[in-house]
Amino acid sequence: MNSFAPTVFALILALFPIVSSGAETTSATKASTVAVLDSKATDAAKIAVLESEVQVFREFTENFLSTVYFSLGTVIVVLFAMVGFGWYQNFRSYERDKEALRQQLEAALNATLINRLEEVETSMTDRFAKFDSSIAKALSSFQKRVCDVDLSISTEVFRATHSQKTPETDLMVLLGSVQHAIGRARPECLNHALGVICEHFENGGRINSRPQWLSLIESLPPESIGYASRLREILSAKT
Repeated sequence: MNSFAPTVFALILALFPIVSSGAETTSATKASTVAVLDSKATDAAKIAVLESEVQVFREFTENFLSTVYFSLGTVIVVLFAMVGFGWYQNFRSYERDKEALRQQLEAALNATLINRLEEVETSMTDRFAKFDSSIAKALSSFQKRVCDVDLSISTEVFRATHSQKTPETDLMVLLGSVQHAIGRARPECLNHALGVICEHFENGGRINSRPQWLSLIESLPPESIGYASRLREILSAKT
């Protein structure tokens, strides 16, 4: 009986570390379980926070993209509006420049055309004037030749047919031819006819119609002044 008590006490002492270690093990297990639970709760909280942050970032990104898209659309609209307005302004300016250029070209062409027409008109006037002058000279020369021929024929007819017995009609015809030839016939032909008349009077021809002969003497050109003096002397001698 006395030996049983120490044995029980020894068993109790032997079992006490086991119980203590089991209690410690249980306490450690509980602590680790609580730590695991705490870490899971922390992770869940972190995940929740991250999800909220991601949601906020997503909303911010969407708002930012919306703002960017709206701004980009506004810029594009303004750009198209500016391009359209610039094109319209350029078109209007082009139309004004084209109209101004057309008016300038039309004015220049009209001025050039008027100048050319004036030059052509002046040239044609000068040519016609020269042509008229040439024609006038040719006609004048032709008239002189005709008067020369007419006076020469009248002079030669008078010289060949007139005699002392013929009437004074031939002489008056020659006088009319001489008066008509003054200023038209060449001086040589006129002087030749006047010489024939002077020879006629000097050979005894009678003088009729003295006023006509005086008028003839006054109308003779300077080239025939010698025959005028000769006729004046003949008239004076036959008075």
